[in-house]
Amino acid sequence: MNGLGNPAREINKSLGKVEIANLSNFKPLPVEQEDHPGDDFTPAILRLINRAFKHDKSVVLLSRKNNLPWYINYGEKRHKRRGQLGNFLELLRSKFPETLRGKINISTTHKYKGLEKEIVIVLDAVPRSYPLLHPDLMFTFALGSSIEGAGDEERRLFYVTLTRAVEHLFILTETNNISPFVEDLQRRINLPLLDWSAYDPVVEKTRRITVKVTNQNGGSSNGTFTIRELLRSEGYEWDSRLKTWWRNYSAQNFSVQLFFANTQWISHANGIQLKFYDDLEKMLASYVINRGQQSYIFDNFPAQISQK
Repeated sequence: MNGLGNPAREINKSLGKVEIANLSNFKPLPVEQEDHPGDDFTPAILRLINRAFKHDKSVVLLSRKNNLPWYINYGEKRHKRRGQLGNFLELLRSKFPETLRGKINISTTHKYKGLEKEIVIVLDAVPRSYPLLHPDLMFTFALGSSIEGAGDEERRLFYVTLTRAVEHLFILTETNNISPFVEDLQRRINLPLLDWSAYDPVVEKTRRITVKVTNQNGGSSNGTFTIRELLRSEGYEWDSRLKTWWRNYSAQNFSVQLFFANTQWISHANGIQLKFYDDLEKMLASYVINRGQQSYIFDNFPAQISQK
C-alpha cells in the first residue's frame, strides 16, 4: 500500500470489505444503555461480533496498545490481575454462548504479524494509538509537519493492522478524534461509513414490551386525543416528536390476550392503532381498535407468550 511502508507479508491479493465504524454515530438502545451504563464502546463491538457469528465467521480484535482508549464498564467481571485487553475479551465472551466464545480473540498489532482472520476489528484508530508517539510530538502536526514524518515502524504496524482481514475489516474511530493515518487513507481510498442500525444489538433476553398507541393512518386525528386522560392514568407517556403514546410492560408472562382483557381504555377507543415492540425495537404485533373492538393486522408473538 503506497505510503504505508513495507508489509510484514502479503496475506491475500484481493481486498475484502472495509468500513469505517464511527463511534460518534453509534446510538445505543435503552436496553444496551441499561446493560452497559456509560459505556457505548462495548455494545458497539458486540453488535459487530454478533453479525460475524450470524455468518459463521471468526473475529479478532486488534489494538495498538495493551489498553484501550475508551471507557469500558466491566461491572463485576473485572479481574485486576489481568491486562485490559484480557478483561475486555472476557467481558465480550461472557455475552455469547460457550460454543461461540472461542471464535472471539484479541491481540496487539505487534503480536498479530503474519496472522489473519475472517473478520478484523481495529479497536483504536485514533491519535496516540496510530501513530503511537510521545504526546509532545503531536504538536508537530499542528505546526504543519507532514504525517509522513511519523516513524516507518508506525506506518508498517498500521499496514499490518489493515491487512489482517480476509473478508471484512472494521476501522473503529470517532469524529474529531481520527488517526492521521486513517485520514491519509481516506484521501486515497473511498471508505464507506458503517450503518450501525443494520447491526443487531446483543441482548440476553427480552425484558420489556413497549406498547405504542397512535391514530390509524388516514383516520381521524381525534382518536388518541379523546382517550388521552385514560392513557395517562394507566401510565402512558406522550412522545411529542413521534406523536405517540407509549408505555413499557415487563416481558415476563406478558400476553396480548391479557393485555386487552386488563386495559380499561380499550373499550373507549376508536380509530386507534396499537403496536407492540421488544427490547430491540422490533415490532412483534400490530392491532387496530375501532369502537372498542380490536382486530390484528399481524401478531408475531411467540406462542407461549401470546395467543391470538
